[in-house]
This record gives sequence, C-alpha cells and structure tokens, in this order.
Amino acid sequence: MDNKRVLIVDDDNRLRKSLIDDIIYEEPSWEIAEATDGLEALQKLEVAAFDVVILDLEMNRMDGLTTLNKIRETDKITPVIILSGTGSIDKAVRCIKEGAEDYVEKPYNPDRMMITLRNAIRLGKARKEQLVNQGLGYDRPKVIGDSPAIKSLLEDARKIAATNFAVMLQGETGCGKEVFAEYIYTHSKRCGKNFIRVNCAAIPAELFDSEFFGHRKGAFSGARNNRTGLIKSADKGVLFLDEIGEIPLSCQAKLLRTLRSGEIRAVGSDASEKIDFRLISATNIDLQKAVKERQFRDDLYSRISEMPLYIPSLRERPEDIVPLAEYYIKRICTREGIPEKELSPDVKSYFLDYPWHRNVAELIAVLKRLVALSDSDLIDTNDLSKAFPEKDISDQEEFGDIDRMVSRYKRKLVLKAVERTGSRTKAAELLNTTRQKLWRILEEKDISQ
Repeated sequence: MDNKRVLIVDDDNRLRKSLIDDIIYEEPSWEIAEATDGLEALQKLEVAAFDVVILDLEMNRMDGLTTLNKIRETDKITPVIILSGTGSIDKAVRCIKEGAEDYVEKPYNPDRMMITLRNAIRLGKARKEQLVNQGLGYDRPKVIGDSPAIKSLLEDARKIAATNFAVMLQGETGCGKEVFAEYIYTHSKRCGKNFIRVNCAAIPAELFDSEFFGHRKGAFSGARNNRTGLIKSADKGVLFLDEIGEIPLSCQAKLLRTLRSGEIRAVGSDASEKIDFRLISATNIDLQKAVKERQFRDDLYSRISEMPLYIPSLRERPEDIVPLAEYYIKRICTREGIPEKELSPDVKSYFLDYPWHRNVAELIAVLKRLVALSDSDLIDTNDLSKAFPEKDISDQEEFGDIDRMVSRYKRKLVLKAVERTGSRTKAAELLNTTRQKLWRILEEKDISQ
C-alpha cells in the first residue's frame, strides 16, 4: 500500500509505542499520529484526514464508544478499529453496531492487526470512491435555494469550477461556505481526487509548518516518523482552508511561497517537491480590512482571491428559508431515525420573520431542537419556545432605516402570500396587486446591502 495515515487513540503509552513499532516495521511509509484520549482524537480529526483510526475502548476522559459516536456524527467514512480487553467484548460488539469496522482483542497479535488495518483501509477507500462517484458523498448537504441571488451564485460557481483559479468564499458565519466549496469541487476536473478540509483556526501557530508541510523523522523532538502535510495530501485535488484569516501572520509567508512556486518542503528536509492542488479559501472576516491593519499579507490576499464569491446571508434571500428548512428537517429526521416531521404554516411564517443572524447554521440548530423536543409530527408555534428559549418569540422585529424596513416587510408579506396560496398569481390576487408588481417586489435587492 502507498502512504497511509493512521491515528492511534489509547491512554497506554507502552501500547501506543508497540503499535507504532509493529506498523512501521510492516509499512515504513505509513504515517502514525497519536492521541491519549477521545477528546484529543477529535481535535486531530478536525484538522487532518486519516485512512483509519485505532480506538481503545477504555479511556479516562472520553471512552471509546463515546468517541466513536462523536466521530460518526460528522464522518461516516473513515474506518474505526476497536481495541478491546478480554472483559469488554460485549462493548466491542456494540461498537460494531454503532459504526466501527472491526475489533481486535488485547493483547493484540501483530499479524492479525496488520490484516485488520489493511482490510479497513481498503474498505474506506472503496467507500470514498463510491460516494465520490455519486457526487461528493459523505452524506453532505446540497445547495438549496431558488432565489435570484442563489441562481446567480450557482451560475458563477459552475463557470469558476471549470478553471484552476484560487477561490475565496466570503460571507457571514453559517451561510454555507463549505457547502459551496464542495459544490465547486464536484463540478471541477479535480472531482474524484482528494478534497482536504482544514479548519485554520484549530491549528496552533507552533504546529502550522508541520501540519501544512509535513516533517521528516527526527526533524524535532517527538518526530518519530515521517509525516505528510495537509498540502501534500491535497496533491492533484482541492485544499479547502476554512477561516483562512486565522492563519498567524508569521505563517503566511511560507504558504504564499508554496502558492507562487508550486513546491513544498517538509520540516527537516533539504529538498523541495512539486505539488499540484487547487486552493479554495473561506472567511467571515473582512480580509481587506485585515490587510490595512497589517494582520494579513496583501500579496497573499491577492493570490488567494483570484475568484472571489460572496455567499449571501439568509436575510438577503428570505425566499430560500422555507425550502432550506424543509430540506434540513427531512434530512435530520432521516439521519436520526425519527418519523418525518413537518412545519406548520405559522412556523414557516415565523421563520420568514426571524433575522437568522447565524444563517443556515442557526436554522439547522433550531430544527434539531424542534425535531427532538416536539411531541407531534406537525411542529407548531407552541413548540417554538423550546427552540428559541432565550428569545421573545412574540416580537422579533428589528428597527432601522425606514425604507429598508418597508422593503423587507413587503418582501415578507409577498412570500407569506405565495406560501399560503401556492402560486404567485393567487398571491397577487390575495394582495390585490398585479403579478408584475409582485414579481418586482421579489426581485428587488435589499437596499441595505
């Protein structure tokens, strides 16, 4: 097998070292990462991709079963192998039911462990290939919306996807920047290659070089084997840097050098190697302001924003709120194995009035609470206090410029009429206006933008 990345999660230092030695003996090119408990493992999985996880059942801060469930909340693909003691076979079997691929008893047999690892890695690769052929897979969300703003954005995204230019996705927190990054990936020539997601805010400045560029064995204290960096993992594919504005200023020069030269050099190596990847970045901060304040390099900003795309907030596309809510409530119910629930017309109307400051992310969080806490299959306004416990749901109106407020009110009124009647013609009749005027109201851009 070619280079593979293995994460070993166990609070027994001796056992971890034994596993590393046995694996490296059989597969010297494999890279091994370690975590002493479930919480540390989840942190490592957040910033890097692995081909397989070896997970101990009995650990202090977070046990194996809890860790497995946390992993499977966001990752259905990466194979997990359970390490179990002789007295915990029942738990290991339960882990299989919860999504682990296999289990190995302690004390483990090295030959059996390597067979199990190789089989699990092949299974993970087959899953990825199958799901990539279906789109991006991983049960990822889709771009939902029929508003003019989203239609225009998708048209631009498809054109940009056909190129290799660096893309900068900008927009408020929770507006769906990662979903659009995946959309560009699936419509590009690189679809089927690696799509590496990196949360830049989760990588400490002192680990930036090692995480991004990799390191050689002995490069620093604790570097017990070679490690491939995140950029190398994205070779021939796409590197998605979320929250790129959080990269420390001291680390930006090396990233810029790689983007200019198309080469990387691992920590502790004297040789550079060619790299071919497409960069998609995302941020919710004003990078131009950060440049002026000398918190972000001007030359790096120019390099990463060859193709800027602005993702509109929900406030800028209210006609997409109900379709998004209907899509995600169905998705949540399916994933949780809960009978499908629906939103009442009054709840939909409330959603149209709500400001959604955290956008789609907040909408999804509210829907999860409604699905979990409502007693009926029809979610009504009586359930809203459970989803908005900190809000006064009787009055969500915001004050501001009168022209902007009137414009927004007219749009909301039209959308409610369309929702109630099911067509724009009937909505125009209900509002005692013409279809042309109704259309103009819907097409009218928010003057506050």
